[in-house]
Amino acid sequence: MTEGANVDLEPESDDEEVVPAGKDGEAAGEAGGEPAAAAAAEPGAAKAPGDVPDEPMPQNPATEPAEPAEPLAEQPPGPPLSEPLGEPRAGMELGDSFLDGQNGNLRAELTSADALTVEDGAPVPLIVEPDALNVTQEGMEIEYDDEVLQIGELTDPWILPDYAEQDARMEKDFGIWDGEGDREEAAVPADDARQLLECSAVVEASQLQLKVLLLERGSSGRDSDALVGEVGHEGGEEWRQVRLQAADGDRWEDAEADVSLTMPDPELLAALCPAREPSADFGTVAPTWPRAIGNSLGPWPLKGPGCILFDAQRVAEVAGRLSEGSRGPVVIPGAADILDLPSTVMVQDLFTCLMGSSLPDVLGAEMAAPQLTYQELLQVCPLGGTGAVDLTRVERVTDGRVVDLFEQPFNMQYMSRRWSRGAVIKAVGKNGVADMAGIQAGDIIVTINGEGVLNATLERVEELLEAELPVRLEVAQPVLEEPLYIREASTELLTRLADDASEKAAAALLPKVSELMHGFRMNDDVPQVFAGDGGSASHVHMDLVPMVQMCHVVHGIKIFGVDATCGDDIKPWVTRFGGPAADAEVALHVDQPLEQEHAEWLSSRGVSIAICGPGDVMLFWGGNPHFGANGLGAGPCVALFHGCEPP
Repeated sequence: MTEGANVDLEPESDDEEVVPAGKDGEAAGEAGGEPAAAAAAEPGAAKAPGDVPDEPMPQNPATEPAEPAEPLAEQPPGPPLSEPLGEPRAGMELGDSFLDGQNGNLRAELTSADALTVEDGAPVPLIVEPDALNVTQEGMEIEYDDEVLQIGELTDPWILPDYAEQDARMEKDFGIWDGEGDREEAAVPADDARQLLECSAVVEASQLQLKVLLLERGSSGRDSDALVGEVGHEGGEEWRQVRLQAADGDRWEDAEADVSLTMPDPELLAALCPAREPSADFGTVAPTWPRAIGNSLGPWPLKGPGCILFDAQRVAEVAGRLSEGSRGPVVIPGAADILDLPSTVMVQDLFTCLMGSSLPDVLGAEMAAPQLTYQELLQVCPLGGTGAVDLTRVERVTDGRVVDLFEQPFNMQYMSRRWSRGAVIKAVGKNGVADMAGIQAGDIIVTINGEGVLNATLERVEELLEAELPVRLEVAQPVLEEPLYIREASTELLTRLADDASEKAAAALLPKVSELMHGFRMNDDVPQVFAGDGGSASHVHMDLVPMVQMCHVVHGIKIFGVDATCGDDIKPWVTRFGGPAADAEVALHVDQPLEQEHAEWLSSRGVSIAICGPGDVMLFWGGNPHFGANGLGAGPCVALFHGCEPP
């Protein structure tokens, strides 16, 4: 590196620009942390690193919701019956017959069937045992498939299920019943019931219906899982709450065993979230993480303590529980669509603009140079007062310089180079001391008076900058390459990534959320934007001002970890803003090998791992150790964070 010329930096010109606010050297008025965090709570600010929730470093406290309780049952993929079952038609002799609750098909062993008719309408699939079938009827479609014949287009309700002497068989195939004698005649959902199923995850089962509210996941795998919901009769006013504990196989049952459900987990999730795209294979989005995590997840978007909320209207209830001490994260699949949140606009716009791209490609499109430096990024990308770029994985620098600063104030702002360590220059006042010495916005501070500070705490950086003059800095411009991670940026970034419709939608998001949260106060006027290429990750940390944090994923895959059961046993490498300094800053990237200790921590029972895609919402308590990682395979992950304070 070449040494720059020493210059008298005392501002003598009226043209000298003064860097706004704050102590010299700090990021004036910024906090590199959570969404509405105060300046004291920012991890990127020079003086007091703020808190970064997965993402939002604590600049403003944010809270996270708790989980409501209620289980659910599932609806078969096939079209539901549209009429109550009637009497058997003439010419029909039934052997053992039953309604297959898992597949939504009528199953029967027929000895004869010579008077079947086919009419227009929604098809009612009928599966018939081939050795009991004797049907020749013009106009019917009969397909032979191995040992099962499929009769399609049969809409005339004609089978009255015979449950006599079928208790054992019904228990297996029908799943749920009243537990008293023979099961009741199967309830047939009408069109409005089907709509209800699509909207609120009501699953048909006999005349009893199960409204699944949430799935509670425990720390001991499926054995500790429970479905929480309400059971009753369609159209009835009396619904009672039930809690179905996971049992052997695909079975769920309550403590009294008078209500049970038998359904494989993948089918159950599909019934509860019919519009949600299936989760990507965990080994694909996080190839270097322990396989045990994917096994524990199963088909669900959450592993470990926490809950998956299917009745999104209860978001305020779960948020209240989080603020009262329930610490597991809450995942609400498809909440943006279900709650009609403005974030649906962002999901659509960003899909078109970001799928298959990377942030350096998108943000560097206007730059003529083949390499994007931090200084150039600051020129084309609106990060806002608290926004910054995580430079943890920067491997190349350009334009190395050595500069001497002879006078205070230096008239420059700096933020953390990583999430809580190192320093990078964010702004330089025109004609000020730093500017005249040759320091540029975007410069990484490599050394101060010969001491390396790439991984020093911001407190140490400040001490060295306040040392006896002159202060000698070694600086360099970083070259930004994939994976890039922009944190705590303003919503203007959405216009840069997509268009102004997304930025306008972000401005409307918190007023809408506030209406749903019944008394909770949004800790920010607008959410903070976190955008990261697959493989980037925040560090494991605890917020400076704990509160319920809400995360809205609008593109890509967000993998979020929360240690919900650590208590006072906090790992020494967890960053605690306002607490003792961590041994080191630890970020858990999904595309780099993990140290054994970190891999074991991720796989442990007390650490919850949530997988969220576009349109999903997650809430968590910022006072627990947590972090966010961006999964591979779907382009950059973009998520909005904000805090929620209880009434």
